[in-house]
Amino acid sequence: CADPVRLWVHGHTHRSTDMMVNSTRLASNQFGYMSENCGFQPNMKIPLYDDGTVNVTDS
Repeated sequence: CADPVRLWVHGHTHRSTDMMVNSTRLASNQFGYMSENCGFQPNMKIPLYDDGTVNVTDS
């Protein structure tokens, strides 16, 4: 049996998301159109570590 997916990064929705679905984190950081407020975070980083942990920071 394969290990579960821990992080799924996606795009092209014009909407930023950061949520958990079961044990998988779904994240997107959409810029969208200039007239939209999509929740874009220009400094958002999602570091991945060898132990499988995910740390999302906005600095």
